[in-house]
Amino acid sequence: MSSSAIEKTFPVTGPQDTLGEFFQPQILTQIGVEHELHITDASGQTMDGPGHTALQRHFSGHFSAEAANQMVELKTRPYEAKDHLLLTEDLHAQRAQLKKAAETLGMVLSPYGILHHVDFDALWNNVYDNPRCQLFLRYFADRKPAIGDYFLSTAGDQISISTQSHEDQWRLFKIFAFLSPFLAVISNNDAPDAPTTSLARRLSTTDGKNLGLPRSFWQAASAAEFAFLYNNEIWSTPLFTHHREDGQLVRRRTFDGLPNLTGMPAKLRTYKNFKLASSIQWSLVALAGIDGPAGERNKGRRIELRCIDSQSDPNIQRGLIALCAAIATDSGVTDRVEQTLHHVGFDMETEPMNSWAQFAKTLLTAPLSRDYAKLPYGNADFDHFCGRITPTLQDIHGAAALADMVEARQSPFLRRQKLAMG
Repeated sequence: MSSSAIEKTFPVTGPQDTLGEFFQPQILTQIGVEHELHITDASGQTMDGPGHTALQRHFSGHFSAEAANQMVELKTRPYEAKDHLLLTEDLHAQRAQLKKAAETLGMVLSPYGILHHVDFDALWNNVYDNPRCQLFLRYFADRKPAIGDYFLSTAGDQISISTQSHEDQWRLFKIFAFLSPFLAVISNNDAPDAPTTSLARRLSTTDGKNLGLPRSFWQAASAAEFAFLYNNEIWSTPLFTHHREDGQLVRRRTFDGLPNLTGMPAKLRTYKNFKLASSIQWSLVALAGIDGPAGERNKGRRIELRCIDSQSDPNIQRGLIALCAAIATDSGVTDRVEQTLHHVGFDMETEPMNSWAQFAKTLLTAPLSRDYAKLPYGNADFDHFCGRITPTLQDIHGAAALADMVEARQSPFLRRQKLAMG
């Protein structure tokens, strides 16, 4: 029986039917990575649909398609977080195989997180042939074209962490949420002529709401309340499409008065539509589902970092993964990073309103410039924060190159710029 056939038999009457997965403990603390990248020919012309099909035939592994034909995604299996270096080796081996396959077709892997000389009009004419992808881009083309530009042009490295309890998840979510501007600016891998900063483009997907984080994050005062509110947030998310009873996606004639799952007829309140609503929570840090066997319910929830640019330097990518793994598994690192964030005013336990204000000040300026050192970060600036966190990075196995870059107040973009200037 197909996945669609199974999932459509799962009725969900309300948020109470999906809340349990937010409290589902995981046996191990695990980490996984989804690595998006652009593929072009030697002149920078983006890979088209036939090229995409040809690459699939020549690549011995597996990649999934993103919004436009030139962007693909490599994905690792979940690893125990303590084995993050094995995960990185796996990812780099996949990338090397993809590079070899692309070269046989006269194509190259772009070194940037956004295409060089990006032509948004051309990208809109190069959308991947997939119903879900085309439907959500049709919505953005109609209502919010700039957000569609972002989805078509900007590649990221999405790092996911699963935890052994929802209490651990709440603590780590707070750390990664307040760390997200730092992760965004130090991972900035823009092409020299990128029209906006990577962080600006990522914030655009949130439509400026809730400072790029889930509304439930700012409302919650405990792990249990966060789970409850996040689940409700999914149920109240407007849907630009939904699955019919037969599992097929609906093509709406108009995007006025979009329904949410709560307001749908009972026959459409299905777990399949809940998963759809869950998959479009595009905040800088999200709580994504942990997939169960095909057609079955999620096995729990994972923290998904959506703020990190796609990396072409394996050493920087290794360092970013190592940092996230250490925060999740090494209590000494967790405490030090948390204390460093508290030092610059981010403490949801004792000062939630001040944390909001400091985060708002950070996001007011951080997306405006790639030269980030003197921009505000909390009640200090990025220069001060980098100085405080560098010793922690230097103590993390696998993060030496990242520590050196942060100590120099650089990013992949700034490092290339410095080299170009001699």
